[in-house]
Amino acid sequence: MVTAEEVQAVFDREHRFREALVSAERKMNPKPSVWSGFGTMVLKGLTSKPVAKMISEGLERWIRDIRDRPKNQPDEESESQMIGFRHSSPRPDQ
Repeated sequence: MVTAEEVQAVFDREHRFREALVSAERKMNPKPSVWSGFGTMVLKGLTSKPVAKMISEGLERWIRDIRDRPKNQPDEESESQMIGFRHSSPRPDQ
């Protein structure tokens, strides 16, 4: 027959084992810092609207410039900017 002391010893051993597992899991997966979440929130809150507004205004300005340009005039400047270089005039010695 099992005595009360043996049952108590088994429960104590299982309790220590469980505490060791919980402690190890806590060390492997620490809680995220409150400041990291706060920083993310601040960055998203401060930058989303100004950046979106800047992009929107730039696109509207670009579309307006295209609409206002005369139909028969080529847009060499904007084409060269989109390619990444400006057209240069040929050198006189060529």
